[in-house]
Amino acid sequence: MRFGVEAALAEDDRPGQPVKYTTDHQTELSTMACGPCPEGRRRWTVRLLTEELKAKPGFETINRESVRVALKK
Repeated sequence: MRFGVEAALAEDDRPGQPVKYTTDHQTELSTMACGPCPEGRRRWTVRLLTEELKAKPGFETINRESVRVALKK
């Protein structure tokens, strides 16, 4: 157990799930969202982005909420 200044400067491990999608994943998502939308569509929607991303490797488990939060950042 740490005390004093050492305890104030060090951070303990935090519980919770580790980050699934890296900044590279988020960059790919933003690039797709800012790029041209699929033929027959006027604009990207969160649902459409989720469907397109699920077809790419590394995004198999992505869901609509993860896409929404990443775009909000």
